[in-house]
Amino acid sequence: MSQVFRCATCSGVLNSEVFHCTDGVTICNNCINKQMTLDSYKFYCRWRNDGCTVVCKIQYISQHQETCYYNPNSVRLCQLVGYNNCKFIPKASDRDGIINHFREGSHPIPVQDVVLGSPNPLSIQHADFQAASDSTEPSMLTPVLVSLKNQKKNCEHLILVAGKVDVNTGTARWAAVCVWKPENIYMTEVTYQLEFTLEKMGNDGQDRITWSVPVISLEEAGDSLWQNCPIDISLPSIKRYCLSEEGVLTRISFREIENTVKRVKRNEPDACVLRQ
Repeated sequence: MSQVFRCATCSGVLNSEVFHCTDGVTICNNCINKQMTLDSYKFYCRWRNDGCTVVCKIQYISQHQETCYYNPNSVRLCQLVGYNNCKFIPKASDRDGIINHFREGSHPIPVQDVVLGSPNPLSIQHADFQAASDSTEPSMLTPVLVSLKNQKKNCEHLILVAGKVDVNTGTARWAAVCVWKPENIYMTEVTYQLEFTLEKMGNDGQDRITWSVPVISLEEAGDSLWQNCPIDISLPSIKRYCLSEEGVLTRISFREIENTVKRVKRNEPDACVLRQ
């Protein structure tokens, strides 16, 4: 077999993922993983033919390719919540970059701070709820980026809270996605549940709808954002108890839970409680 089909390091046949160096050398995935005297090489991104011009050393190439703008498998969260023309990849950005994107980017949304355990829940006003419920197609509500500070664990998480109105099923649902966390914090170590309360402004506390959903990871959102938060609230209930001229007021609060989140099953009796 011609030399061009063999790894320049181990001479093995190239029959799996390969890496192309800037000097024309081709190296197999096994040698990349073993880091066999490759520090002097620089590598093209595997998405080079799609437009990526980044060149990396061995210790950076895998991380870059995972979050590359041209990687078709990267989670583009903005598109999942209704901003179809936005190709922003949260995983490729740092905390400040994510906040700046959502606060000052092409589709700015509210960015709010909250401290875990605060006695005052965070309020989100969905002024676009009426228009979404009157639409003939499923519509997304304007999301909110929450900076959640956990003083006990001395850490911060950025969580995107999004809502969706589906006129075909006559329901609405909400989801929460952790878009950034400190590098030394894993979702299995610090996990949250988001508790929702829908009520009218100035409500005496009698007419409200309450339920909770897990805060999911970016990877879970990429697989199936809305299926991971399958709590459906009927539009007639929302309009009857919570809709006002200002829209729908959503109060949210976070609760830390141990280890992994227990997913709430669809149609579970206690998943959503309507209090009249």
